Amino acid sequence: MSGVQVDLNRIHISLHGVSAELVNEALKGLEAEIGRRLQGVKIANEALSINGISLKPLTLGKSVNAAEMRALLVEQIAMAVKQGTAQGAAQ
Repeated sequence: MSGVQVDLNRIHISLHGVSAELVNEALKGLEAEIGRRLQGVKIANEALSINGISLKPLTLGKSVNAAEMRALLVEQIAMAVKQGTAQGAAQ
């Protein structure tokens, strides 16, 4: 497989003290960023489908910007995908 293709079908975010505008801005480019982050991940199958990833709550500072929020989301999603590929390889 020459690269990772990410198809993010749905993401649900519950907001507590964070503006919807900030979240919307953070989600722009999320799929592309996840794809870049996962370039080195070895996937045994042609496609890997991971449904129902549950991310840990994000604790954000008062001055957080969209790029920082996106980076935190990408980190957690990438960890979940890597765990999913490891579990798939073990089966």
